[in-house]
Amino acid sequence: MQAIEFQTTVKKIVSAMPEEKRNELDAHTEDETVRVIVLTSAHPKPRQKRDLLQDAKDKGYEDFFEYLMDHPLDIPNPIRYTRDELHER
Repeated sequence: MQAIEFQTTVKKIVSAMPEEKRNELDAHTEDETVRVIVLTSAHPKPRQKRDLLQDAKDKGYEDFFEYLMDHPLDIPNPIRYTRDELHER
């Protein structure tokens, strides 16, 4: 197993916790700092890479942007910018 450790506040982890475990944090304030330990498999399965251009051609798309509109990418934890942040220089 591989351990990933980090510190955060109770408020930031409560929504990710299972319902039955949330009451164990009732004695702590939302702004209290806690250490989180995530245990993962020592040897994660390698991700398969997809050739999106080839997939679009195989499905008969001539315009790659139309393919992306019909098959949007699933990006975990995307960074979302405000309108002002997008227009900053």
